[in-house]
Amino acid sequence: MSWSGGSIAFCNLSTCCLTKVTKPPAAKTSCGKNSARKRMSHLRESAAGAEISEYHLQAGIAACHATAINYESTDWARILSLYDRLIEFDDSPVVALNRAVAVANVHGPEMGLQTLRAIHDREKLDSYYLFYAVMGELEVRLDNREGASKQFRKAFELAETKSERAFLLKRLQLCIDGGT
Repeated sequence: MSWSGGSIAFCNLSTCCLTKVTKPPAAKTSCGKNSARKRMSHLRESAAGAEISEYHLQAGIAACHATAINYESTDWARILSLYDRLIEFDDSPVVALNRAVAVANVHGPEMGLQTLRAIHDREKLDSYYLFYAVMGELEVRLDNREGASKQFRKAFELAETKSERAFLLKRLQLCIDGGT
């Protein structure tokens, strides 16, 4: 996904953030400390200026994810705060989907599902596999395996790449087998 149009689901953000995918230690350090400092310096520079723009907010969200050591240390309250402001610039369904992920991480899966169901122009997400993947993950958190299975099946049908389909098939199988 590109950064244009507020589509900040980089690395399939919605799915990654909900399934507690963590990077192996080597992934955080493989580029070296100087390279990481340089990237963070670029993020800080992107936040410069007298007026806040959607790009400042996107950079802030990216920085929150980039600086988190693991899923548990992610500053979801800050991310939600940034999405609350970003949605004022870009109220697209994809931004609202990503915001719903943050809502779920701050306020729980039921509130995340409510937020998903309330997305303005939600029908524009009907063919977007990540919408159903997020729904499935939130249903898993609520221990609703049947509901999660239904959502993962739909996401699987819509996913286009082998890796996305393989990931969703594993999530679906875990629901069927009773795992998490």
